[in-house]
Amino acid sequence: MKYFRFMAMFFVILSISIPAAADDMIPVPVEELSTVADWSLEIPAPFLIDASEVTNAEFAAFLADITPNTDEQWRSWINGEDPNFKIDIDSESFEVEEGFETHPVVTVTLESAMRYAEWAGKRLPTNAQWEAAARLGGAASRVTEEESEEIDGSSTDPTELGPLPVESLPPDGLGLFGMLGNVWEWTTGEYETEYLSFVPTLGLSPAAGPTLSVVRGGGFLIGPDEEIAYPVAAVSPKARFGNLGIRCVREVD
Repeated sequence: MKYFRFMAMFFVILSISIPAAADDMIPVPVEELSTVADWSLEIPAPFLIDASEVTNAEFAAFLADITPNTDEQWRSWINGEDPNFKIDIDSESFEVEEGFETHPVVTVTLESAMRYAEWAGKRLPTNAQWEAAARLGGAASRVTEEESEEIDGSSTDPTELGPLPVESLPPDGLGLFGMLGNVWEWTTGEYETEYLSFVPTLGLSPAAGPTLSVVRGGGFLIGPDEEIAYPVAAVSPKARFGNLGIRCVREVD
């Protein structure tokens, strides 16, 4: 009898702890945007968003699956020379460097981010979707007070830093990890301009062309004193930076 009571309690606990959405995706309560006083973007339809950025292990599985049909095209999608890219591309195994399996994949172009999202049965968020998730979740700080003190007192060159494992930072109010900091995240938003001095930008040059892609969230090169709410920047769609990664969305069925 005690055994059955224990099992009953065990399943009750399990039923409480099951997340609201499967596949580590979180529903975004877009209906609450009407209460956001300064909301100026289009209110998106209901959608799910990844709880965290795409990891090296997930992207490695994608590369291993699509490589036989890409004729080496995928090599232009990433920067394998960047020290923060941790996937072995010199063999067909695409193994991730030990200890970096759950770190966010970086140095991915917009095309590779979109290809990954399609492969995973998802897509990249629009600028409005990303901001809706960030605002409604409260975009928890990327560092704790203790970590902030360590960074302030460190002599480490910021360029020697790198992203942290995707779920190592505190989640925000929706249960999303790393919406502020860790790595910038691609969106499908476009910013069209004839000039290059409109907002803080990353790696722009005249050759980037008039249409730029919007990225959100900030990255590990932004120090604690530089943090701003809901960071936004614009880059060339072909950018392959060591602090630029992926988070995907999916419409609600």
